[in-house]
Amino acid sequence: MTKKERIVFGVLGIALLVTIAVPVRGLLVQGMYSWHIRQPEFRQMMLEITLLFVLLGMVWMGVRSMRGRLVLTGMICAVFC
Repeated sequence: MTKKERIVFGVLGIALLVTIAVPVRGLLVQGMYSWHIRQPEFRQMMLEITLLFVLLGMVWMGVRSMRGRLVLTGMICAVFC
């Protein structure tokens, strides 16, 4: 992936997060799911999902060979299962 493609990917990622965050805030913070977000299990799950996203992002951005990506992705998913 070229530097220009990574910049475009980053900008689109930020736009995607903002687009998703607004309705999610309405449901989870102010809406009918506000009780769920206050539970400790919810926060632990969100931490695990964030860690998984970061690890897989590092693998897919950092490893050049497809075989290496697939092996590391499988190993990470096996640990989280």
